[in-house]
Formats: sequence, C-alpha cells, structure tokens
Amino acid sequence: MAEEGYKPTAGMIEEAKRGLAWRREFNRGGTEVGVARARDISNGKNLPEETIRRMSSYFARHEVDKQGEGWSPGQPGFPSAGRIAWALWGGDPGKSFVETITTRLDKKEGRAMNLEIRTKTNAVECRECETRGILRGYASTFDEPYDMGRFDEVIAAQAFKRTLQEQPDILALVNHDSSKPIARTTNGSMRLIEDERGLAVEITPIGTTYAADLMEAVRSGVVNAMSFGFNVRADRFEKREGKITRIIEDVDLHEVSIVSFPANPATSIQVDVRSFEAWHRAQAPKRRTFLMLPEA
Repeated sequence: MAEEGYKPTAGMIEEAKRGLAWRREFNRGGTEVGVARARDISNGKNLPEETIRRMSSYFARHEVDKQGEGWSPGQPGFPSAGRIAWALWGGDPGKSFVETITTRLDKKEGRAMNLEIRTKTNAVECRECETRGILRGYASTFDEPYDMGRFDEVIAAQAFKRTLQEQPDILALVNHDSSKPIARTTNGSMRLIEDERGLAVEITPIGTTYAADLMEAVRSGVVNAMSFGFNVRADRFEKREGKITRIIEDVDLHEVSIVSFPANPATSIQVDVRSFEAWHRAQAPKRRTFLMLPEA
C-alpha cells in the first residue's frame, strides 16, 4: 500500500456525489460518518487502509438493504434511506473497490488463514413454516468433542458471551456466501442467544428467491446443517482420557450459515493450529545443562 492510501475510482466519486445530492434533496439516509466518507470520496481523497477496512465492514453489513422497498428506480420511496446511504459509501463501485483491496491485504497478512469454520449436522429445522417461516437451531453446542485430527476440540460454555454482549452486526448466510444474506441481527431478523446448550439461532429469512428455496430445502429435510465462522480469542489445551483436547473459551463471531454439505471441521477451512503447536512445545521436557568440574 502506498503511503497516501488508495485513490477512489470514477464510479465511486459519481456515486458519492449522487448520495450527497439525494441526502440534501430528501433529508434522509446515512449518518454523519457516511456523509464525511462521501465528501472524501467525491473530492477524490485517497483512502487509508483503516478506512478501506471500515468500508468493507459497512458493505458486508448493509448488502441486505438491497432487498428493501425503494432501492431501485420505479419503486415507491426511491431512493430509500438505505440506497442513499449505500451511495454515500461509494455504492456498488465502492464495494468492488474495497473487496479487491481487502482480499489482497488479507492474503498478504494471512488473515484468511485465521478464520475457522465449524459445522453441526441436524442443527436446524423449520418452525411455523406455513405461517411465519422461522428457522431455529443451534450453530454450536457446548462441551461436545469433535475430532480435529491432531486433537479433539470442544466449544466451552460462554464462549460466545463476550462477542454477543458487544452486540455485533452478524449476518446469516447461505453456505457462507456473503452475496446471499438471509437475515441479520441489527434489523431483528435474526436472534442469537447463548443458553445452557449452546448458541441458539432464530432466523426469519428475507423474501428473496434463494431464501425461499432454502426454506423449502430445510422443510423437506434435504438441508439440516448449520455452521459458523469465527476467530479464536482464547483457548487452552488439556489431556482428557489420554487424548489432547482443545477448549475454545472465547471467540469473535463473524457469521452463521445454513449449509448444504456438513464439512469435517478439520478440513473445512485452514484450521489455525498455532496455539496447539505452542502448547505442544511447552510440554516438551526442558533440557538440562551440566557443568563438568575438574577433579580436585
């Protein structure tokens, strides 16, 4: 990355100017942060990496807003508040711009290798399908060991407590595909609760074709697995019944997914085993150095 940052594209500049004009005309859409971002973009100001990361987070959270009324020309209420806010951040050109940059940065910094995925079968079912169409299940359960190859692993009780208290904006996806959001915590279409059993999930999917297809797949029993993506904040290792067990005690939760193919957690994503290797090295007996003194 150049010291001065990344220069916005012409498409981003056009979208930001459009967003500012809409906001002045309709007096809605976006926050002061979004307005400040639009001013920087419309003026062609170079964007530092920190800003690129914030933009990436914004687009990931608000992609689902495209499903709302007033997003497209010709719909009642166009431009909606969500459409105006989207433009303030550079619109679709801005989304493509930051995705390209963050992908390159993540690959360089190895961040993607730290993401872990865990899948649980028979974890989701359709409740009140004929009336409200609600999906309920568990993305994770506590203290149920699963084989990671070199060690067993369990999710400890309250592993999600901190991240849920921070009220993060979590998306529910189809097969971990960020282009197919079906719900989110911040608009109330998804609830996440850590109970005695695990991480309970309740989803009221949005009215998209792919969400309707997913509901039918769950209703029929063809799809019944849930998965979640996370980074580990705290873990430890111990021996249980002669086998090494990793206890995950605190995670940063990124998303939950309804998945078609339950995956072996050891192979579903590049599992971060550095903490295991560090623990293993610590268990090795320390070498002792003896000083041979000359005979008297």
